[in-house]
Amino acid sequence: MVKYPKISIVTPSFNQVEFLEKTILSVLSQGYPNIEYMIIDGGSNDGSVDVIRRYAERLAYWESTPDRGQSQAINKGFAKCTGEIMGWLNSDDTLENNALFNVAAAFANKYTKIVYGDCRIVDTRGNELGIIRPGPISVWRLLNFHIANSIPPQPSIYFRSECLRKVGGIKEDLHYGMDYDLWLRLADRYAFLYVPQILSNYRFHDKSKSVRDGGFNNFAPEWTKVANEFVKRKNIVFRWWRNVKLEIEKHQGESGRLWIWLKVIAGCCKTAAFRLVRQMFQTGTGSGRCIR
Repeated sequence: MVKYPKISIVTPSFNQVEFLEKTILSVLSQGYPNIEYMIIDGGSNDGSVDVIRRYAERLAYWESTPDRGQSQAINKGFAKCTGEIMGWLNSDDTLENNALFNVAAAFANKYTKIVYGDCRIVDTRGNELGIIRPGPISVWRLLNFHIANSIPPQPSIYFRSECLRKVGGIKEDLHYGMDYDLWLRLADRYAFLYVPQILSNYRFHDKSKSVRDGGFNNFAPEWTKVANEFVKRKNIVFRWWRNVKLEIEKHQGESGRLWIWLKVIAGCCKTAAFRLVRQMFQTGTGSGRCIR
């Protein structure tokens, strides 16, 4: 008998009535037999609540109350999740057909902790703009977020609930980099398994964070803050970290010589710092390609 692990998905929502129904239907139409779907709405006044009510009987939980933003809404949903596998889908994005079956298949191996896949970028009408094919995920690659596709697409990532309990939930003081912060904390403990399939569709439109009020220019400062705080928590002297980055940029492709150089630096650090530097060079278990 095929075992389908329970997958919990949370959709944080606020005044996205234009896209919300497409998001809901993309989850409910998966045909996956063991899904727990929740919608946490922040008190929308644009008709979103009417849309949610139409599907209320098929939802595990929903609410529409004022909150402090997207990060808190995700945490509120996560706190109610009972699934073995978890993820979140924003109210303007959609799941690709059969995405949850592909995710469940990847988690059939009990040692798999986190799964990620490709993501299609679409416009308001659903027309394809490109495909994000992320590369291998590691702490080192995430810290170098300025490199293309170094941050995996959020709607195409799923993780075991035990992993979230270990690292903690979304940081609610983050507005743009909350997913990046979570990926860093997860990558510090677990390997990411790449699934070479499109799992989601990320909608690029005028009202999205990626476009409005400066768009991606708003993300970089928060990513930088998150990366700096992560490095400092790991007891690596920050000026040494900058020097490591500069040296790596000079010697890309010379992994043997570079490793010797890093061992000299790491020898001056605490044992914990040495372990982190080693982990930065782990490529994970997946492989990927760049955006098309």
